[in-house]
Amino acid sequence: MNREDAKTFVRAMSGANVYIEDHVGWINVSCPLAPWTHEKGTDRSPSFGISINTLDSKYHCFTCKSKGTLSTLVARLTRLSNKDHPLLEEYVESEEFGGLIPEWDEENEVDAVATQINDDMVYMYDLVGHHDYLESRGIDETTSIDIGLRIDPEAESNDGRERILFPVHTKEGGVVHFAGFTGRATDDEKTLKVRDYYGLPKRKVLLGIEHIRDQDEYVVLSEGLFDFALGFKYGAPALACMHSTLTPDQARILINLNKSVYLMMDNDNAGRDGSIEIMEMLQDYLPVYKTSYPDRFEFGDGDPATLSEDEYWEMINTARLL
Repeated sequence: MNREDAKTFVRAMSGANVYIEDHVGWINVSCPLAPWTHEKGTDRSPSFGISINTLDSKYHCFTCKSKGTLSTLVARLTRLSNKDHPLLEEYVESEEFGGLIPEWDEENEVDAVATQINDDMVYMYDLVGHHDYLESRGIDETTSIDIGLRIDPEAESNDGRERILFPVHTKEGGVVHFAGFTGRATDDEKTLKVRDYYGLPKRKVLLGIEHIRDQDEYVVLSEGLFDFALGFKYGAPALACMHSTLTPDQARILINLNKSVYLMMDNDNAGRDGSIEIMEMLQDYLPVYKTSYPDRFEFGDGDPATLSEDEYWEMINTARLL
């Protein structure tokens, strides 16, 4: 079915004013089954997709795990709502919805989640190399250069203070935009603030994806910039989701990689809850492992960026399959 057919079907199902996100190969909307299948009865962060430009039509909700053909969707909606939907039945019975569809881990779906910026925007910033603050966080000059850290010496959006930039890439290596933090704190700041450059589609990318190799059997998923950087320095296939859980777009990237996922989130409530959410999103598709922090850490204390190399690998080696 083509894009307009898919949108017509969605509007017939969810109303004329339903919000629809366009992506290459699919459209994304709030799950119509949410009142019955989602924990809070809503889908505020649309996680329901319908494939387009294919011979058959299938849907997939990454939150409630419901998936199948559109005829299956109509049948479920009819059963759950306890009312008939003759207009929807008419759509799914038409010839334009026949045939086969690629699986949801096809390349074109994941490649569409973020747009590469112009190379000129990358090279306008110099490589950092050595930096005192990076050294204090365990990031040496070699690691800084290998990751491609850059510096904006006069970031106007950051009170004129220099900002160190982590380039965020597509899987193929193109830069999407930057996540950055101030290179020095003011007297009123105990820690350096992380701020994203305008236009970074954080919900649609994973920091470090360009370094994952085909021969890697697993990836290590953490939250923050330095969690990724230390893992990279230690030689791990490290990624960062840049918040405490995954979005549906990020989940699709991991599913498309088809590798085991080791969860190394922060050692706090947000990290614990995020690990549970990520496990629920991925476990039907990938092996997911939970790591445990060394005994020296109390709950609420520490994150992967505070681990020694031995501690980091011990967490990997003792991880438990969920």
